[in-house]
This record gives sequence, C-alpha cells and structure tokens, in this order.
Amino acid sequence: MGKRELAFAVFILIAGCRPQQSGAPDASPSVRERTGNAEPTLIIRSGTFAGECVGYCERELQITSKELAFEEHDRTGKSPTRRYRRPIKSDEWHDLLSRVDRAALNALPNEIGCPDCADGGGEWLEVDFGDARKRVTFDRGADVPQVRQLLTKVRALEASIERLATQ
Repeated sequence: MGKRELAFAVFILIAGCRPQQSGAPDASPSVRERTGNAEPTLIIRSGTFAGECVGYCERELQITSKELAFEEHDRTGKSPTRRYRRPIKSDEWHDLLSRVDRAALNALPNEIGCPDCADGGGEWLEVDFGDARKRVTFDRGADVPQVRQLLTKVRALEASIERLATQ
C-alpha cells in the first residue's frame, strides 16, 4: 500500500469515528435527515375550521415530545373553550418523527385548493422545526400525498384524544 492509499485509509477511519457529544440525543439518521434537526425538537400542530358553522367549529391539536393538547373553540364565544391533554407515548412520538419529511412539506404551497369554499370545512397541518415553520391549509379530510404518512398519524392521534374527551 502506497502513502496515498494509507493516508486515505486513515482519513476514512478517523472521519467515521466521531464520538457522540455528551448528553446529545440519539437521533436516528432518518429523523435528522428528514427534519433537518440533529435534535428532533419539533412541534406539530393540526386543526380544522368551518365558515358556516355555529358552536365548536374550530379545533386544534398540538403535539410535542411530551404531550398531546387538543382544544375546541366556540367561535360565537357563548361556550367555553374545551381542552384535553394526555402524555404522548415514546413510541407514538418516534413514529410521528419518522413520518416528518421537511423537504416534502416545504415543497407544498401554503394553500392547496380552496379550503372551505364549498362549505366542507378546512384543515391545516403545521410543523415548527425550531428554525422555521411550515403550514399547509387544504379541504378538511383531503388526501395530501406528499405528507400522507404524517397526516394519517396526526389524524389518528387526534381521534385518540377525542375518545378520551367523550368518555
């Protein structure tokens, strides 16, 4: 082996042996690549709204690494805001993180179609990456192929906290 090959081999060996910083989270490469964050400290929000509606017509779910927080708002102001919270399970959070694709989300327009134009209601999905935030609004219940996996999981988590609220 020549000097060049030896130097190259040593470089590859050293470059591949970077120690993890003390106290740093063990974020999988897919999460790091998909979210753009070495430390996945995301906040995911979703909600629904309806223009021609009386009562609890606006709903919002906020998901952090610690909890699910769900709120229903009465736009008329006649009824109090209803709030429900529950801790998020570690496997739910990691499953959610694995579905976040920052590039796919950022490639979407801020509005798809004409949300609530036909009185079917609107829905939105937002991911706060810490350094930037992206929100997409679309018809309620619509399939958004670019973020289908994330949206499916968020909707399932919302349904799980709604079940708690009705018990």
